[in-house]
Amino acid sequence: MHREQFHIAKITRPVYRGAFQRERLFNLLQKGLDYRCTWISGAPGSGKTTLVSSFIDTHKAPCLWYRLDELDSDIATFFYYMGKAARKASPRKGKQLPLFSPEDARMLKFISRNILTGLVTILPVALTIYLLYWMAVSAESVLGSMIRSIFPEVLYWPGIGVIATLVVAFAVGLLMNAYVVQQLFARGEQILYRMPLIKSVYKAIRDFFQYFSPTAKKEFEQVVAVSIGDTGMTVIGFVTQAVPKRLPGGFGKKTAYRSICP
Repeated sequence: MHREQFHIAKITRPVYRGAFQRERLFNLLQKGLDYRCTWISGAPGSGKTTLVSSFIDTHKAPCLWYRLDELDSDIATFFYYMGKAARKASPRKGKQLPLFSPEDARMLKFISRNILTGLVTILPVALTIYLLYWMAVSAESVLGSMIRSIFPEVLYWPGIGVIATLVVAFAVGLLMNAYVVQQLFARGEQILYRMPLIKSVYKAIRDFFQYFSPTAKKEFEQVVAVSIGDTGMTVIGFVTQAVPKRLPGGFGKKTAYRSICP
């Protein structure tokens, strides 16, 4: 089929002679004209195209008919046929849409690539600043209000909640160096891991923040060779959990690691 013949079928509204006048649906479509967009859905062969075409014939409504298909994924093809459809809908009004040339495609690719590069550059910085701002505001809101309720109002000044949060975080990190505190914390985690709903949420949050921990980062950089049964095959993996007590049950008493094998 030639290109000129094809675009006529693509932008020409089908006409159905003697189609049944569906007044109820016509009224709904008439009300839909008050909105910018009306979505019509139905099973294949239910008469969607016949409904719209007969509605246009009955109400003498102005129409630009365009049939979307897989060819419209190419923006140059879309501009070409849309220009033909606009010219056919109002041949006496306005100028014909310009064709989308290869130079335009290169320019669009250049613009989109630079926009994406800009977003990749800006978003990490913006999200980091927003996260720090959110943490500071939350700390000031929680600990600041607690300090004001305990101490006199004279001793409170803006920012003391953030400083108190840093002091508490430093104290907890210092205590985690003690063996006794580590064991108590591990036992508390085991209790959380046995709770049906909490274990899934806590484990996901724990693994996420564990990635930023200095000790976990060293563990993640370790590479291991994993043997697959008795097949004689060996794959390379990265260690993600080297603490036996944090491994799921069923690993036995032998040395075990949790790893990711790409």
